[in-house]
Amino acid sequence: MADRLGIGIIGTGTIAQQHLIGLRDSAVGHAVAVFDVLPDRAQATAREFGIPYVAASIPDLLGRKEVDAVIVCTPPFAHRDPTI
Repeated sequence: MADRLGIGIIGTGTIAQQHLIGLRDSAVGHAVAVFDVLPDRAQATAREFGIPYVAASIPDLLGRKEVDAVIVCTPPFAHRDPTI
């Protein structure tokens, strides 16, 4: 579906997994990029959910033309920086 929003995921822990499960069948959006401070975890999540791009940084993820919106899935203490 070309008209679905491209979603970037920041953080790949437990809450991200739940969002990604929800996005699998969404008619509104699909995950197009992921970033985590733990690159191996980001790679594993991308493989598991078929996400085509693993970003090297938050600016890298935000600079992708296919990213229309972002879900910040970091732990609460780490929400501030990615959100700003």
